[in-house]
Amino acid sequence: MSDAYDSYYRTPAEIERRLAEIAARLKEIGPSHVLNDELHEEFIALFDEQTRLNYQLDSLFSNQPPPPLEQIDLPVDRQGKLGYHRITIATPPKELIEKIDQLIDKPLGKTELDIELLHIAQETRRTTLDIRNLYYTRITELEEIDPENQKQLKTDLDQLLTIADQTLDLKEFLPLPLANPLTRQAQLMSLRPEVLLLALLAGISSCHKVGTELVIEEEMQFTVPPILYCGIVADSGQKKSPILRTLVKKPLDALERAVNEALKAKYEAELEDYRACTQEERNDRFPNGEPQQPDPIDYYLSDLTPAGIHRQFAKHPERGLLYFRDELSAMFKFDRFGKSTERQDFLSFYDGSGSKELRAEGFASRTTQTQLSILGAIQPELLRQLLQDGSDPDGLWARFLFVAQPQQKSSLRGQRTRYNINTELLNPLYRKVDALPRMTYYLSDAAFDLYANYYDRLEHLRCTSSDPGMQALYSKMEGTIGRLALNLHVIDEVLDQPEGVISKEIHQKHVKQAGKLVRFFINQAKRIRSTAVTAENHELAPHLAAIVERSRQVGSVSARDIKRFVWSLRNASPTDIRNHFLTLEKMGYGKCEQSLSRLCFCAKKEAKS
Repeated sequence: MSDAYDSYYRTPAEIERRLAEIAARLKEIGPSHVLNDELHEEFIALFDEQTRLNYQLDSLFSNQPPPPLEQIDLPVDRQGKLGYHRITIATPPKELIEKIDQLIDKPLGKTELDIELLHIAQETRRTTLDIRNLYYTRITELEEIDPENQKQLKTDLDQLLTIADQTLDLKEFLPLPLANPLTRQAQLMSLRPEVLLLALLAGISSCHKVGTELVIEEEMQFTVPPILYCGIVADSGQKKSPILRTLVKKPLDALERAVNEALKAKYEAELEDYRACTQEERNDRFPNGEPQQPDPIDYYLSDLTPAGIHRQFAKHPERGLLYFRDELSAMFKFDRFGKSTERQDFLSFYDGSGSKELRAEGFASRTTQTQLSILGAIQPELLRQLLQDGSDPDGLWARFLFVAQPQQKSSLRGQRTRYNINTELLNPLYRKVDALPRMTYYLSDAAFDLYANYYDRLEHLRCTSSDPGMQALYSKMEGTIGRLALNLHVIDEVLDQPEGVISKEIHQKHVKQAGKLVRFFINQAKRIRSTAVTAENHELAPHLAAIVERSRQVGSVSARDIKRFVWSLRNASPTDIRNHFLTLEKMGYGKCEQSLSRLCFCAKKEAKS
């Protein structure tokens, strides 16, 4: 409750007056106004306070014994004002439990449930918060009693833990000369190999010429560009910045230097030639006059406006770009520059769409196509806040490929080497991809058949899912398979073939690799979404999975440890967390142990099968 209305002493007349003010204000601003939720919360809180005070006054002037309440506010007179002191009775009355059980059996929406909870609070003279907490506590108790729910809980928990433990072997996706050093880098820095693979794919995807595409089905005009939106989910200090610099920034810096030095040398040679010519020769060889110093070419940027992006592609219509941010959350602060369509612009950039910007003074820019890939890191808690309820109505989050990097400690101890992965491997790889012309790729017959199978599976998942966010994800992953296959094919080809020689036909091997990657990224999205929305939907499995994962990382954990380090349980009571410990022990995922006066939980290394 905010300070605006959380007063220990308040007369019934003051409350009545404020309730009338809020009701009038709500009617005036309408349900869609930004203040609606705040005023609605204040109204409910004041109503609860009014209920308590009415009960206190009734008990002062009545000889009737008080009804059996779970929580009773005892009237206290301090300095002539009516206050209260709350005492708690541990066992809720049987009648209230029956009301809650009847409510649980009803198929209610969120708004209908809020109304019913408010009615029960009024009838029993309790706060709405107390009734809500009792409602969800009772749901948990009933689920523990029901064997079918227990079986489903274990299935859900096993699935979440399997997703958390899933890892990929880079040798299945990259040529050995590239897979082995990247795997070693991951081991040295205690990073998941998938983090390095995702960063490399994002960097390479930005080096294709604008207009490069894979034709999946020509008659339907079903094509995809190589563009990828990628995010690494990790806490601060997890060495994500160094690896992004190594795999992406340094190779792109080397490309920029080489290209701009070549442009500068060409300009200086032309200028020297121009100055050496007679006026007649200048008119013949340099009809546009003295050569102008060229604008520098950029391969990546750390901040942008959509208008700036369109102007950049209008100036350099062949060059792809990477939007590269060490902290990706800043990208999602839309409308920073007063333009209400920024979010929609990023939706369009994903498909490589161009734009014609007409202003009062004329066209600001004309672009037929763009090629903007995105790569950055984001902290788990910031991503959870951005995901909100996970519904993803416009599909922005479904466009992103995320890899969650757990907390792991790294060490400098180990075999030292003078091998420089940039000069020896990555810089030449980026240069070869950048040297390719605008390309149109096609699937072989076998590759198309396999892609069609993946497409049908994703369509089935999309149509049978009841989660709007997952529906959007399955839909976008249909095209993501093609985008990944294109980039994997190009990496394979440029490392294996002479420079400038590359096949336009993508084979079944790369579609199969892309399909396996898509399964991995779907699982990553499920895991991230489960931890993001669990605080709202009261599902038990994500809470339990988070406790097991934390314990596997650090060993024995207490309720205090879980509150500090597990975001979804930061507001849970120690009693609830200890009950989760007991549930996990009962299900065979670890052991509870007593440490001094604390109950702790220690997970097994692997979930019980």
